Amino acid sequence: MVEYVLKGTRLRGEEYHKWWWELDTKYLAGGEVLVARGDQEKVLEFARSYPGGRFRLAVWEEGGSMTMTGQAQVVAGLDGKPLRPAFVIRKGERACSRHALFTGRRLATVWASRSRDSKDFSIKKLECDPVTGNVEVAVLHSASYPVAVSCRSGGRLEFDLPPEAACFLPAVQAALQKAACYHCRRPHYICS
Repeated sequence: MVEYVLKGTRLRGEEYHKWWWELDTKYLAGGEVLVARGDQEKVLEFARSYPGGRFRLAVWEEGGSMTMTGQAQVVAGLDGKPLRPAFVIRKGERACSRHALFTGRRLATVWASRSRDSKDFSIKKLECDPVTGNVEVAVLHSASYPVAVSCRSGGRLEFDLPPEAACFLPAVQAALQKAACYHCRRPHYICS
């Protein structure tokens, strides 16, 4: 998901309502900053209508576990360290849903899933061009492990990451933990 930040513009009347229903538009700082968040195609259409802003990534930490399966995504910096979220959901229905929003030009995501048979994870680097809104995705590492491997090691999944992805080990562990967290309602990998 991308985000388009436009300063010094105010939408009025029908114009505002058209974009309100299609995008997540918010006025910040007394109406001087408009943030349009949503599907990349819709945000690009909005940017063509209102030039002069900048694009950035908007990625959610989300997920959790149901009875025997789970999946989760955590967000980290390109150095693998936790980031400070732009927004944390603290009220409402949060079980296995979105928990924290992270924004920036360059982010990394760690996706993990678990089932009765295996545990999987992948590490991706995301980079957004601030002018065009194009997002480049590079997969650093992807792996799948049978559950029997983790059972033999006392319940802990032991694995080796390649050198370029070694700094993401805490993020991978957090994503696997979040994918096993029953009805997860909170972020697992944030800088407090």
